[in-house]
Amino acid sequence: MTPDTELEVKFIKAQNVLHQVSRSIAFLGMWPEEITSSSRIRLAMYLTYHIFRVLMELIEFAMVLGNLQLTIDNVTNTGFQVAVILRLTSWRFNPKMRYAIEKFNEFHQRHEFQNTRELDVFIRYSEYSLAVYKIIRTTSVACVVSWYLTPFQNYLFAKLQNETFVFVYPFRMPPFEIFSRLDVAFLVHFTDIGMAYVSICFALTYGLYFTIIHHICGQLVIMSDRVRNLRVDPTVSMAEVFRPIIEKHTAIIRVSKALDDCSNVFLLYELLNTIIVIGLLAYYLIVDGDASSAVIVNYSLATINILVLIFANCFMGQCLENESMNLLEAFYDYQWHDMPLSYQRGLLICMLCARSPLKMTAGKFYKFSLEGFTIILKSSMAVISMLRKTV
Repeated sequence: MTPDTELEVKFIKAQNVLHQVSRSIAFLGMWPEEITSSSRIRLAMYLTYHIFRVLMELIEFAMVLGNLQLTIDNVTNTGFQVAVILRLTSWRFNPKMRYAIEKFNEFHQRHEFQNTRELDVFIRYSEYSLAVYKIIRTTSVACVVSWYLTPFQNYLFAKLQNETFVFVYPFRMPPFEIFSRLDVAFLVHFTDIGMAYVSICFALTYGLYFTIIHHICGQLVIMSDRVRNLRVDPTVSMAEVFRPIIEKHTAIIRVSKALDDCSNVFLLYELLNTIIVIGLLAYYLIVDGDASSAVIVNYSLATINILVLIFANCFMGQCLENESMNLLEAFYDYQWHDMPLSYQRGLLICMLCARSPLKMTAGKFYKFSLEGFTIILKSSMAVISMLRKTV
């Protein structure tokens, strides 16, 4: 296979990355592209099933309020499941998400790349996005499966320690008498495979979101490369030189803002839920010296998985900001003093457009970044301190 042929094969694979990482939620009918009658049926079935289970968890919350461990279990589960519904429905029903995906696909058409160097950047970012998606898939499957198998873990620990086995639903159910029957419990637990799959899909949306954000970063890298290699020809008008750059940058800004507009609400909810849940889980592990081994394992895995997911948001936001600033530096570092006056004015317009870095936000006010991740950890520690003083 010649180098050019090999490059084209890699390019085609890179173009299909978004399709690969969206398969899991497309199965639920939650992907905003290629909507069919079958996907609408799957969507209706999913929403009916998931909303019913969340209502059951809310009923249980009202009934167990006052029991610390059961309350923490319920808040962790219910908060997580509400986050799943918010994130998936925001993507499915918000037209700005559909716009962002359409533009995303337009950016990756063959004619959008001017040379093999730009193709290499696109392929590298696609491969990296796919690798991150696979890591998230592995960790989320491990965590959700461990959580789903909690009853079996409790059974094993009870047998090893000669204790009475009590069936505890991993996905909460109200403590009605019928649910205490072992046959009913196992039947409900079997149907909760759907909840486990949806929970994995939620984690995988982080990989999907990372793919989109990372490809926006790749487009910024390509733009920075074009600016640094810009050649001034006095016989060509300023408009012909800078119009493609300004149009490309404007398109990237619009995609980034559309993505932020359709995600900032559920990201705000997830941010607040993360701070509270991490605080509750850590507090329980600290104060309850009699916690079972199964509880310690599952709470620890849940805390680690939550931290990994929220760190992914912060890392994506930091990457987006860094590449935006790199583009601004590319404009600033250009030898503008050797350019004709009209070109200098065009470059100034580009600088003004690049002064505001692209960002991911929660509620339009909290900016996701590595510095913001430390703020989240500090806030969770504050929740732990407050609980230790008041509870």
